[in-house]
Amino acid sequence: MAINSVPEFNRIFLDQLPAETINEAAELFACVLPNRKKTTDKLAKQGPHLLNFILYEFDIPASNLKKAAKALSIDVSGFTKDEIIAHLRKILPEMEEAVRKGCSLSNVNMTSAESQDSSAGMSLDGLWEEAERIVKSVLLLKARKSGKTSKKPIAVWNPKLPSKMENGLWFRIDMRKHPDPKLCADGVLDVNINPYGPESTATLNKGQLLKINKGERPLYAEEAWDFPCQEILETKAKKSIREALANDSELLSEYGSAWWVEANPRDIFTHTAVYAQLGGWNIGWPDESIDEQQNKRLIVRTYQNAEPWIEVFRVGRKYEVSVRIT
Repeated sequence: MAINSVPEFNRIFLDQLPAETINEAAELFACVLPNRKKTTDKLAKQGPHLLNFILYEFDIPASNLKKAAKALSIDVSGFTKDEIIAHLRKILPEMEEAVRKGCSLSNVNMTSAESQDSSAGMSLDGLWEEAERIVKSVLLLKARKSGKTSKKPIAVWNPKLPSKMENGLWFRIDMRKHPDPKLCADGVLDVNINPYGPESTATLNKGQLLKINKGERPLYAEEAWDFPCQEILETKAKKSIREALANDSELLSEYGSAWWVEANPRDIFTHTAVYAQLGGWNIGWPDESIDEQQNKRLIVRTYQNAEPWIEVFRVGRKYEVSVRIT
């Protein structure tokens, strides 16, 4: 593939992205113009490593990522969304540098080390090593301050409404303290719940500071880790491990049993000291499987007063609330 300039290189990739992503990126660079073509042309000229910045900053659908990779002759077949992003963030700067120097892209090694992994000899220990690789940092919210928790509350809980299953503002979160950097925001997230209907909402009050109102219970954060369940490993593990698991249901079941014991999710679900969890992996529910949550990033899951369990996700730039009843 002959590409003569970095803007041309960027443009090929950008042409495959959703209009929403292009507009949001253009707003950040103050280069929004009357139509997409002119906007994309100007955005493509915005400094070095533009594509890596966009990959980090925006949640791009996997289908668009695959189209963008294909447009630059990058093979990501069989990759999960996270693997595509990781591979693109590694290879795009090398390709950009080759274009800058006037070199052929054929000189750039576009093969992912992932594709060279061997699935032979997979074991339960190997699955746990992979689980440790993709483990997520989370914050457990507790009502009592201790030596393990944050000194100041990072969320508040309204004990009256959940206990009586009444509509209203059940809890609020200081999004500046969220453990996932991609979900942090300058403001407080208000979560209004209708336990019996679809009208629950989460609203970010930009610039607002967390204050404890009368009747609210302050919640303090304790650091923890969230290990992936077996369904997550089937979709987020390295390609070689996914292939091994596809042919070894017994090993997958063995990991699932060990996960319940070693990762202690049962303790959290039944331990009333934990009000909620900030960040972490999605889990499957009767009304929505993990596969149906592919484009959702978990902001919070509540455990106090369950059922219902409340989950708040960020989907693109919006917030979505799910009230889970099993």
